[in-house]
Amino acid sequence: RRLARSQAERWSPPVNGSIKCNVHANWRNSMLHCGAAWIARDSSSLVKFHAREAFTCSESKLIAELRCIIWVLHSVRDLHFDQICIASDHKDTIAAISSPNQWPSFKEENISANLIVRDIAKSVLRDGRFQSYLAMGGPAWLPERLHREATYNS
Repeated sequence: RRLARSQAERWSPPVNGSIKCNVHANWRNSMLHCGAAWIARDSSSLVKFHAREAFTCSESKLIAELRCIIWVLHSVRDLHFDQICIASDHKDTIAAISSPNQWPSFKEENISANLIVRDIAKSVLRDGRFQSYLAMGGPAWLPERLHREATYNS
C-alpha cells in the first residue's frame, strides 16, 4: 500500500507518443493577480516546453485554474501538439470539466506530483515575475529536481 501511494504521489509520464502538461494557477484571493505555469514533458520525462503567465484578478481558484487551462490549450495549439494530457491537482477544476473523453484528456494530479509547475506559478507573485514567457526545455533553475523526478519514474 505504501509503495502504491508513494508512486501515486509522484509525477508519472504520459503514454508513448503523448505529451503531458502539468498546470497550476497560484490564486490567493479575488483582489490579487494570480500566477500560472505549465510544463510539458514526453513519455521519457523529457521537458519539451514550460511557460509562466500572470493573470488579472479571478473570482475564485476554480476560475483561475480554468483560465490557466484555456491558456495552455492556446499554447499547445500554437505548438501543434496533437496528443496531450493536461494534469492538474485542483479537484474542482477536474470535476468542472464535463467531457473527459474529448480532446485533450484531463487528469487529476496529486499536489506532490505537480510541485515543479506549482513552484513556477508561485514565482509570478512571490518574485514579481509578470513577464510571460514560453521556453524550450526545462526551466534553468530546476534541472536537478527535473532529473530526480525523471530518474525516480524510470
